[in-house]
Amino acid sequence: MASLLRWSKSFSGLMIVFYIAATSNGCPAYRWGSECEHNCTECLNGGKCDADSGECVCPPGFNGTTCEHVLGSKRFGQDGSFSCDSSGDDHSLGCREKLFCLPDPFGCTCAAGFMGINCTTECNPGTYGADCLQECHCSPRNICTKDTGECIDGTACQEGWTGVNCQVRSSPIQDVDAETRKLTWAHRLT
Repeated sequence: MASLLRWSKSFSGLMIVFYIAATSNGCPAYRWGSECEHNCTECLNGGKCDADSGECVCPPGFNGTTCEHVLGSKRFGQDGSFSCDSSGDDHSLGCREKLFCLPDPFGCTCAAGFMGINCTTECNPGTYGADCLQECHCSPRNICTKDTGECIDGTACQEGWTGVNCQVRSSPIQDVDAETRKLTWAHRLT
């Protein structure tokens, strides 16, 4: 990724923070490299693959190699070290009314748990994350935190999903025993 420029401006109480990448190589989705020759790793929780490096650019509230770590609504930055307030609660509303503009290919988004033009509307039941674009995979479906998607009240992941906030697919694979030609099923993480 090329150099980053930082700019911030406040409009009617809405703070906009821009981190703008100077270049992008124009690879199609899920591809990266100088000739777009590599497949991207799956980025979780709304993360996007950087077309220059193949690394996941994580939305506010998440970090990790594949954006697999849940941080809460008030934390942001690729390593999660920035915070919108000094409270000890990672799920505080400190980032409400803030719009984050991340490097390409991510673009601009509200903090985890919020959506709308002013980033003040909380996620609807069954959705979570930056701009509320992620779907909860808890059972029952609507029982998850609005910022991180973690299941609450002791609920578990829906069948076919696993992980700290049920965002990792577990997919059935077929295995045919060579001697008996009997078909068995197993689950593996993809």
